[in-house]
Amino acid sequence: MSHAHHMGTAFTKAMGAVFSADQGVVTVRVTASPIMEGPRGYAHGGALAALLDEAMGAAGWLAGYQCLTVHLEYDFRRPVPLGTAFTVRAWVECGEARKVFARGEVTLPDGAVAVESSGIFALAPPGFFASGMGLVEPLRTPADDSEA
Repeated sequence: MSHAHHMGTAFTKAMGAVFSADQGVVTVRVTASPIMEGPRGYAHGGALAALLDEAMGAAGWLAGYQCLTVHLEYDFRRPVPLGTAFTVRAWVECGEARKVFARGEVTLPDGAVAVESSGIFALAPPGFFASGMGLVEPLRTPADDSEA
């Protein structure tokens, strides 16, 4: 059974990403569009990385962890041509006291894996998020604290 969730950022939605979740796996469907272009005629690796980061983080939240990205790794296997409808999938491998380990992949229509990724996500401190989205307070710098 698929569940609609409020996932994705304005950035990933601008790329046309449509998020869904089912049995702990976050799936993102998107077509490589000109807004994603890097090398002429192909999606930029950074655009693919952003989608994977967002999907892996969403998988952590789906599993009940309010987490933030701290480390990401990507293996780019194949280029993604513009105009190609592709799928991003992400899931949590395991969670510990303060860390969540997730994996993800970008697959092409023929099933070939274009990008593999893994990430470590740290649990956010209590009160860091308001209603699951956004910062409760602006982040402060040491200079802000010395003025108080």
